[in-house]
Amino acid sequence: MNLPLNINFQQIFLHLFNFTLLAGGLYFLLYKPVKAFMEERIAHHKDMEEKAEQKLSDAKAIEEKYQSRLDEIDVEIQAKREQAQEELSKQINAELEDARKERDKIIADAQGVAQNEKKRILMEAREEIVRLSLEATKKMLANEEESCE
Repeated sequence: MNLPLNINFQQIFLHLFNFTLLAGGLYFLLYKPVKAFMEERIAHHKDMEEKAEQKLSDAKAIEEKYQSRLDEIDVEIQAKREQAQEELSKQINAELEDARKERDKIIADAQGVAQNEKKRILMEAREEIVRLSLEATKKMLANEEESCE
């Protein structure tokens, strides 16, 4: 069977059959495994991305938790600092009050000692004046007796 233009249908069918076998073989040997590998790779990367997003969200949650805890600790520190400042102020005021009392006591004691010293000095001065007066009187009497004689 020879057709014009040298077309041989048997050759055409054989080439189509060979092409179909080649295409089917390549599909099962190359295309299907490569496609499966690519889908597996896409799934793996998608899974990795989901895990990364999950870890990121977990990390953000932990960060927020720690940040809130830090804020609470800052508030506690501020409260304790204020409490310590109050206690220090009370202690300083108490010590100042004790110092004032001690100062007043020392001043009162010093005034008492000064008063006693003043009295003692006045007594000694009076005694000295009396003694000097007596001596002067004795001398005057002695001078008068001498002049009378």
